[in-house]
Amino acid sequence: MAMAFKERDEWVIVTNYDSVLGDAELIVEWPDGAKRQTIEELFTRLAKECGVSLRTDGKVVVLPKNIRVFSITPQGKIKLSKVKALLKNTTTKKILEVKTRIGSIKVTEDHSIIGLENERLEAQKPETINWVCTPRFFPPFNKEKIIDLESNRLFSKLVQNRNGTFVLCGRSIIEKNMQVDEELMTFFGLWVADGCYHNTKGGTGIHVSAYGDHECANIIKSVFKRFGSKGATIVDSGITAIVQSKTLYQTMRHLGFEGKSYTKRIPPWVFGMHPKLIAALLSGYFSGDGTVSKGDINATTFSEGLCRDIQTLLLFFGIRSCVRMDSKNGNDGYKISINATPYKRIFYNQIGFLQEYKREKIKFAAVEHPTSIVPIGKKTLQLLYEKTGKKQFWDELLRRKKAEKITRPMLQRIVSECNDSSLEQRFSTLFEQDLEFEPKKECRTVSNGTETTVYDIETEEGNFICNNIVLKNSDGITAGAILAKTLQRLNKRFQTKVLKQLYSETIPEIQEMGKNYFFLDFGSGQLDFLQKTLGDNFFVLDHHQSQLIKHAFHCNPLLYGFDGGQEVSASGMAFLFSQTVDPKNMDLAALAIVGAVGDMQDEHGSLTGLNQKIAKIGINAKVLEKRIDLRLYGRISRPLTQFLLFASNPILPELTAHEKNCIQFLQELKIDLRESDKWVSYEMLSPNQKKVLSSALIVHLYEHRVPEWKIQKLIGEVYSLPHENNRSPLYDVKEFATLLNSTGRHNRAEIGLQICLGDREEAYAQALSLLAQHRKQLREGIQFLQEQGIQEKKQYYFFDAETNISDSIVGIVAGMLYGSGTIGFQKPIIALARYPEGQIKVSGRATQELIRKGLNLGNAFKEICAELKGKENVGGGHRIAAGAKIEAQNQELFLELLEHKIESQFQEH
Repeated sequence: MAMAFKERDEWVIVTNYDSVLGDAELIVEWPDGAKRQTIEELFTRLAKECGVSLRTDGKVVVLPKNIRVFSITPQGKIKLSKVKALLKNTTTKKILEVKTRIGSIKVTEDHSIIGLENERLEAQKPETINWVCTPRFFPPFNKEKIIDLESNRLFSKLVQNRNGTFVLCGRSIIEKNMQVDEELMTFFGLWVADGCYHNTKGGTGIHVSAYGDHECANIIKSVFKRFGSKGATIVDSGITAIVQSKTLYQTMRHLGFEGKSYTKRIPPWVFGMHPKLIAALLSGYFSGDGTVSKGDINATTFSEGLCRDIQTLLLFFGIRSCVRMDSKNGNDGYKISINATPYKRIFYNQIGFLQEYKREKIKFAAVEHPTSIVPIGKKTLQLLYEKTGKKQFWDELLRRKKAEKITRPMLQRIVSECNDSSLEQRFSTLFEQDLEFEPKKECRTVSNGTETTVYDIETEEGNFICNNIVLKNSDGITAGAILAKTLQRLNKRFQTKVLKQLYSETIPEIQEMGKNYFFLDFGSGQLDFLQKTLGDNFFVLDHHQSQLIKHAFHCNPLLYGFDGGQEVSASGMAFLFSQTVDPKNMDLAALAIVGAVGDMQDEHGSLTGLNQKIAKIGINAKVLEKRIDLRLYGRISRPLTQFLLFASNPILPELTAHEKNCIQFLQELKIDLRESDKWVSYEMLSPNQKKVLSSALIVHLYEHRVPEWKIQKLIGEVYSLPHENNRSPLYDVKEFATLLNSTGRHNRAEIGLQICLGDREEAYAQALSLLAQHRKQLREGIQFLQEQGIQEKKQYYFFDAETNISDSIVGIVAGMLYGSGTIGFQKPIIALARYPEGQIKVSGRATQELIRKGLNLGNAFKEICAELKGKENVGGGHRIAAGAKIEAQNQELFLELLEHKIESQFQEH
C-alpha cells in the first residue's frame, strides 16, 4: 500500500467498482478526435478493437490503449486522464439517481460521488452526499477553426469520382475540399433548433425555420447555395425555407444530424471541435430556438438529450446553465436558462444571437447574481468572524449561509481581509479548483433487486466526469489501517492508494496525491528509485528481503538483525512506527497481530521475536487475548465437519479432503454436528469437548506416523479480539486476516481498510460477500487443477493457469495444493497466471521442510528477474512464498533459470 499525507488541505481519493448505467455520457478523446459517447457505446467499441477478458469476480474487462476522458486532479484541476480499464458487470444492487441543476447520474447504491464536505473534497455515497462536485468548464480539444471532412473522417461513405469530387451515397456529389466552417456550423445550429428533413417521391431536402429574421435568412441562403441550390421555397408566412438538395440531405445525415422534436441530439463529433465552431453551432441554435425573457437567455426543446447536450457544450465556455421542466402547449418540454450575469456576459461576447434585437434584450445586473457557491460550515463561519471581528460581516455571513449563497469571490474577499497566511493557505486549493458545487436536488431509487448491467472506468486520476458530475472509480490493509488511525489522531489529511506491486509507472500517480509518502509492505527493493524520484519525503515500512540500503526513513527489520519473514510483518513495522509517534497508540497492536497472522508468521505454532513483544502490548492494552488451543483454521466460521475436512496445517491423514471420514470421526467422539437449526463450530463446543477433540486428533496423527514437528503445529497459540462478537469471524485473528485478504484479492482493499477502521455494517457485509466469492473461486481453482493436472519438473511442481485462475489468487491456490493431496511436500510449487495487461504472474509456495534444506524462493525470484531482459520483470518475497511479474517472452527462460537456482540453493546448504 502507498499512503500519502499532507496538511489539512489534502483530500481523499478512493476507488470503487460497480459504477454507472450504460446510458451515462462522457466526452472521450480518441487518437482521431474527441466525441461524446455513452459508456455502453465506449465499452462496445473498445471490446471490438481491444478484446475483453473475464475476471474471476465475473466482471468483463477491456484494456484500451490510447484514450482519455475528463477527470480531476487532487488539486481539483480538470484534465484529460488516460483510461486504464473499462469494466462491465451485472448487479442486483439498488440503483439510485442523483440529480443536480447541471446534470444527473444513475449509480449503484455503494458507488462514490465526489462532493464537498467541511470545505474538503470527499468521496461520498449517493444517499448521504449534499453538495456534488461538477466541472466549472471543459478545456477545448481541436485547434482547427475549419475542419476538412475527409481528413477528419467525418464521412463514413465517400467514393472518389474521376473529376476529383466525391460521390456520397449514390449520385450525390460534394467537393473534395468541402470544409466545416463557422457558417456551416451556424446553419446546423439553426436546423437543430427548428428544422427537419423530407424524403419523399417528390424529392429529398431540408426544412429550416427562423427564415423570418434576415440575419438567419442570410446564413440559410448561403448554405443552400454552397450545396448547389438555385433557390428555396419559402412557406409559413416567410418563416420556413425549404430546399430540394439530396447532397445537403445526405451530408447532414452522415454527419449525424438526426431525429425529430423529441429525439434530436448534437452529433458526437461536435464536442471535439474548436471553440469557434462550437460557438457558431450554439449561436445558430439559440438564434433559432432561443428567447430573452427578463434579461435572461432561454431555449426550450422537447428533447431532454438535446437540452443536456447544449448544457455540456456551454461548459466549453465556462457557462453554467440550469435545466428544468417546462410546459409548452400542454406538453412537457425542457427549458435551458442562462441567468447569472457573468455567464450572460460570456454568452454575449463569445456566442451571441444572430438577431440584433435579441442581443439588445440581454440585461446585465449591476450587482451580479451569486455564482460559484461554496458551502461552508458554522465552525468555519465562526473562525472567519473571529479573524475579522466585524459583527456586520458576521450577520451577512449568517444571512447568506441560511440562503446558501456564500460564493467563491465573497469567500476570497473575506479571507484576504483576515490577513492570515495560514487561513489563505487553507482555502487556496478550494479557490483555485476548476469545480463548482451543486446542491443535490433529488436522490431517488430507480431499481432495487433487478439485475442491471453497470460499468466503471478506471483512470489515472481515479475518477471521471460523467453527465457533468465527478465520479470515483476502482483499485498491507492492516498496516494501512494502523497508519490511517495514527494520522487521524494527529489530525493529518491523508489518502490511500492500494497497489499489488510498486512499479515505476505508478510513481507519477502517487506524486500527485501529496508531498509526503508512506510505502507499506513494499519499497525496500526500490529504495534507490524512490530516492531519485521522491527525494527524502518518504518512509518505507517493509519487511521483505532487499538490498538492505540504509536510508534515514527506511524501516526494515532485516537492517537490525530481525527476520522479516518470521519475526515481524509490515503491519508490525507500522505499529512500531505508530508507537514511536505516540506511545498511546498501543491499542493498534491488535491490527498488527492480525497482519502478522495473515502473513503466516505464526506458522510454527506461536509468534516469535518482535511479534511476540507486540502481542504482549496488545494483551496489556486488553485489545488482544491469547490462549493455547487447536490451531486449525475456521474455529468460528466453519461447521465442525468442514473444520476437519479443509485442514491443511497440518494435513490430517484420511480426514483432510475425506468428508465421510470426518463425519464418522466426530460421531465416534459423540460430538453433535448440529445444535437446534445451526451447524456447530469449534468455538461453540464446551471446554471439555474441545479437549476431547484435540486429544483425539493428536492420537490420530501419531497413529498415522506424522512427524513430531508437524504434530506440534496442531496445538499452539491462538489469538482473539475480545471487543468483537465471539460469533463473528472478526473475533478470531486468523479469520479476521482471511476476511481482509479476500477484500484485497478482489481489488476491494478499501472495504478491508474500512473494517479495520471500525465499520461493522456496510463494509463488513460487503467483505463477507467477497469472502464467499473468494472461497468459491479457490474451490474452482483447485477443481480446475485436479482436472487439468500438475506438471512435475526436476526441482519443482508447476502449472500454468493462463486466465483460468486470477493472478490475485493463483498463489493461494498453489499453496492449497499441498493440503489437497494433489502434490507431495518434497518440492515447491510454481504457478503462472496472466495479468490483464498480458504479463505473466509467477507465484511460488514451499514448505518449512524445504526452507530447512536451504530453499529461498524470494531470493531466487529476485535474482532471476534481474537477469531477464526488459523493464517489466520484478520479483521477490519470502523464503516460503514469493512472486514475480515478468514479460510473456521471458516465461520459458524464467522457468529454466529457476531449475538451476533451486538446485544450487539446495547444494549450497
